[in-house]
Amino acid sequence: MVRVRAFFEIDIEEDEYKIFKDKEFLAVLKNVTQLVIEFLHIGTDISELKNIIFSIGDKMSLIHIHGNNRDGMFAVDKESPLTLELI
Repeated sequence: MVRVRAFFEIDIEEDEYKIFKDKEFLAVLKNVTQLVIEFLHIGTDISELKNIIFSIGDKMSLIHIHGNNRDGMFAVDKESPLTLELI
């Protein structure tokens, strides 16, 4: 059996949360060795982002978070970028 290994870079402008609800995408994700993804609207979707990170945590490790302030900032405890790039 040949095992497929893949690198994904995902930048799909506001649909990044939806793909993690897609069973076909989640099945393909089993073959992904590294994932780079940009998440927008962190201020309104931070709980959903947290759930995504924990749901794939047994398959991958989060090694870098890069704040992108092109979309502005939001405040929780302190100001944070509305867009994050995760590796």
